[in-house]
Amino acid sequence: MRNIFVTTHGASLTKRKYELIVTLNSKKHTIPFGSFSNLFIVANVKISTPLIKALTENKKSVFILKSNGTLTSMILPPFLNSSARRRVAQYKKFEDESIKIFMIKELLRRKSLLTQWTLEKFYDFSEKHYLEKNIIKSFYRCTKDWIEKSSSIAALRGIDGYIMNTLYDHFAQSISKFWEFEKRSYNPPKNEVNSVLSLVYTYTYSILTSIIISYNLDPYCGFFHEKHGKHAVLASDLLELLRPGLIFFVADILNSRYIEATDFKKTRKSILIKQPALKVISKLYSEKVLNGSFFYPVSAFIHEIMLRGL
Repeated sequence: MRNIFVTTHGASLTKRKYELIVTLNSKKHTIPFGSFSNLFIVANVKISTPLIKALTENKKSVFILKSNGTLTSMILPPFLNSSARRRVAQYKKFEDESIKIFMIKELLRRKSLLTQWTLEKFYDFSEKHYLEKNIIKSFYRCTKDWIEKSSSIAALRGIDGYIMNTLYDHFAQSISKFWEFEKRSYNPPKNEVNSVLSLVYTYTYSILTSIIISYNLDPYCGFFHEKHGKHAVLASDLLELLRPGLIFFVADILNSRYIEATDFKKTRKSILIKQPALKVISKLYSEKVLNGSFFYPVSAFIHEIMLRGL
């Protein structure tokens, strides 16, 4: 099912029986609860307490985000069973260095395969190429061998850096006709392309946090990234499986000219996406990322690797 994104300031969100009512400028839009999974609010809106109660009772989460996609609050449905036992097992499992290395290797092996598929799509749909086709065809095999020979988390993080650099190099080539991209920058993003990447990554991070909680796992206890502050580190770990597809999704948005350079505004510290463009990106994200099998690599990894022994 689709997720609902509310991106217009001043909207009012209420309920009527089993329907979400979005009121804006005296116009009402009715959305049955059964037609969507979760509610994402990326604007200043009014939301009624009865609606929040009805959504959580119907097992739907509410995510409140800043305009740059940063998650500020979550309202989650009540759990039907205790998560304590599984979380205790998770903490013990993730403390074991050998288990962590095993999971990181499996994560990167799967990510490298998804990366090869993405590089092949970049090659087929782009006019400029960073690597030749025969090198792309051997990317997974060569990277997998490198992963298997590595024995430390530091070395595996270096391999992940290589995978991401390769992806971003192809990404930069593919969008170079209309956009400039030299390197990834965030907190804050330094240009328009990085602003879109940050938004898409943060949307996905928020959704992954909800998915992790639905498995009675602790999103703040991970096995790959280092935790800092209120960082849901496990969501960042699993996000690695989706980065190749998300990067291609952003390239498609930019190359299809859904948004232009005029859809951004510069501040003293950052580049922000204007409200109309935010609507466009949110709509495309809901249609192309949230529908279909995009999140399958995450659910497969959770079931086949993470839940083993929990």
